[in-house]
Amino acid sequence: MKLFALFAMLALAACSHEAEWKGDPQLVYKLSSKMPEAEVQKILGEPSRIFEMPGPGPVTKSWTYNGTETLHLILQNGKLVDAKIGNKTVVETSVNDL
Repeated sequence: MKLFALFAMLALAACSHEAEWKGDPQLVYKLSSKMPEAEVQKILGEPSRIFEMPGPGPVTKSWTYNGTETLHLILQNGKLVDAKIGNKTVVETSVNDL
């Protein structure tokens, strides 16, 4: 039982580690609405954290890039629908466009 508890603590510690993103935050301005996920990652690189929101509807992922500034992206069904740098919205997709 103690071994399981130790393994669980190590697993949680590993999951909570967030790498600092070394990319240029200004690259967020090269993104566009409904850009494919692979193209977004090609421009920005690997995110610091990916959170997938389960549900019966479209697959929604939240990507966070932590570095000198924080970038936060929302992707639905493999397409970019929202991008923020700090609190400033850079890309926003209307509900009617989805």
